[in-house]
Amino acid sequence: MFELETPWIILNEDTISPRDYMIGTENPLFIPKNINTDKYLYDQSLKRSPSTLWSCWLFAAMWCISDLTWYEFTEQDINEINKLALSDYGLQPWVWMYMSKAIDCVRDWWNRKFPENKLLSFRLQIGDNKFVEWLNKGHSFAVGYKTSTEYYKDSQDDGVINKKDFPSDWSWHLVRSNFKNVIRIDDNYEWKKTHNTYINNMIKELKDKWIYFPSAYLFLYDRSMEQEILDNIDLEWAKAEYLLWTWSWMNPRENMSRQEVMQVIHNLRKDLNK
Repeated sequence: MFELETPWIILNEDTISPRDYMIGTENPLFIPKNINTDKYLYDQSLKRSPSTLWSCWLFAAMWCISDLTWYEFTEQDINEINKLALSDYGLQPWVWMYMSKAIDCVRDWWNRKFPENKLLSFRLQIGDNKFVEWLNKGHSFAVGYKTSTEYYKDSQDDGVINKKDFPSDWSWHLVRSNFKNVIRIDDNYEWKKTHNTYINNMIKELKDKWIYFPSAYLFLYDRSMEQEILDNIDLEWAKAEYLLWTWSWMNPRENMSRQEVMQVIHNLRKDLNK
């Protein structure tokens, strides 16, 4: 049963990387809509040397990056990342690896290979408003859960997770989550499982029970905050006024409140009186 047969990777939520960016309500980070529709298929159970049977983290993170960048990882790429994890990021075959270290490893490999298109990784909570918003914008997340025979059977009998709680085995697994009308989980064994992609609208309830780990990881391009804001403003003159701090960048395609209008007028008056 694949993830139950090779479950020796621990995705430990107690160990958070200091390199994680946490998305919070106070963070003004604008996340663009992901328009990529190309979906590549990866399988961690293929015969490789060193083996990737325990490297679920690699494939979940790799799929998320592919969804963002349209890049298809080659077998050479996969082997390089797996060797890097073994040498520098604490992967111990048949023992464990921390989830945050796995995300660091794949991101760092990418940034060294493609310095002109560097990525950042962000951590947020499953089920909160930000999580739902980013799923609706077409992004994929790396998420982890505690495996069990019961969970496996529920996912495979009809391709839908129907229960809100499961007993947990001693093992963990990392997969990709995305949204298309429903929350979907893509496992890392393409063509091996009856339902390699299955529906899991219970992910928040399972997070509350600690079957799913609370954190999810999102990859975005490493761009300046100013550039992200400017890309979200359609009119060139409005971009110019933003750079002069005439108006706020928040919700640039929506009507301003009366208070926001007064702020713009105030800013213009200050400029005229200089």
